[in-house]
Amino acid sequence: MRTNGTIVVLLAAFILCSAAVLNAERQRESIEWIYAVCHDPGATNLPRVLLIGDSIANMCQEFVSGELSGTAYVSTYTTSKSITDRSYLKELKLMLSENDYALIQFNNGLHCFGSDLKQWEQALSGVIKLMHADGKGATIIWASTTPTVSPDNTRLVKEYNAIAARVMKENNIPVNDLFALMDPLDRKQYWTDNCHHSPEGRKIAAKQVAAVIREHLGARKVPGPAGSAGDKSAVKMDWTKVFWYDADKTNLPRALLIGDSIYDDHQRDVNKALAGTAFLSTFSTSRSFADPLYA
Repeated sequence: MRTNGTIVVLLAAFILCSAAVLNAERQRESIEWIYAVCHDPGATNLPRVLLIGDSIANMCQEFVSGELSGTAYVSTYTTSKSITDRSYLKELKLMLSENDYALIQFNNGLHCFGSDLKQWEQALSGVIKLMHADGKGATIIWASTTPTVSPDNTRLVKEYNAIAARVMKENNIPVNDLFALMDPLDRKQYWTDNCHHSPEGRKIAAKQVAAVIREHLGARKVPGPAGSAGDKSAVKMDWTKVFWYDADKTNLPRALLIGDSIYDDHQRDVNKALAGTAFLSTFSTSRSFADPLYA
């Protein structure tokens, strides 16, 4: 069984998106990104779960991994892309192929603003179809999008959540209602900006995510290795990051940087230096060229 889900984003150009998704694409943001993580790569004695989402899921993933220590291993696929993006399905398809997941929790919400609601609904059905086809029987759970500080944005979130709730009911997919969990909380205490949560807020969300996962795995939490829960240094983790600067523009050539954390640390400076000359994309990963999964 393949146990690493990090090298997922640049190797699937041969897979075509559906015409419906291509026609429904919202304009790309000025910076688009993907961050894929595999906690405990190579470990196989526990089930592995996949969290799909955006920066909200990304900021919770280490807390979720700690909460699930001794119960399941965690991989994440987080991205700024809407499900209506022309690359979303092919990137998700390869992510699904990299592991045998027992459970998949997915969300796509805060980066959907600007998508036509009907087209987003169609794209959501397409994502579910792909997960059923390529998920190897994994249990699928939808996580509702969390509220924002802005009342206007929260109203939009409610619209998308209502559509998603209907689609999930039609497909018999359970809902982890993170909106209902987070909405009563004080915005000043548990939010750091319009969308993102404080560490305390992330821990609240992570505890519910882990509880729902344990419920659907039929598992109970058992003690993990000493120091594993909440101790970043005690958890081995592989990662891949991809950035597209000026992703919404095409009037200059595009340069691609491939490397590790050194490239990742300097990419913004390189992008500034290339202003007016080229647009920059970066692919950085913790994996070595010698790793058989790199290519």
